[in-house]
Amino acid sequence: MSLEGLVLSLSILVIVALYVAAPLIGRRLNKAAAEQELIRQRERLTLRYEALLMNLRDLEEDYSTGKIDTERYRADRETYMQRGVAILTELDSLGGSVPMVGDTAVDHDAAVDHDIEAAVAAYRAKLAQSEG
Repeated sequence: MSLEGLVLSLSILVIVALYVAAPLIGRRLNKAAAEQELIRQRERLTLRYEALLMNLRDLEEDYSTGKIDTERYRADRETYMQRGVAILTELDSLGGSVPMVGDTAVDHDAAVDHDIEAAVAAYRAKLAQSEG
């Protein structure tokens, strides 16, 4: 066998091997890309949740210092609580855990977090009741 024949045979063998392996390699790449997108979605939701907690903290501070009236405080707090429920529900649907606020969080954040968790639990109970 000549050198040209050997090179041609090897080239054909490599092309056939790549053709056969392409679907397997593509699946791995698609799976990795899907996992990365899921991680990015969780990170975005976590950032939105943390920003919401900061907004709630600011709202509480404004209310306690008398910068806003009770009616507006209650309306804004309810809006933020509903957004928190939506974020946590979406995060739960992605299979993520509840984001931790960190060591710098004050006790009020824990109370707000507890309120949001209670609202999520009530929403789930209501949803289960309507389905069942």
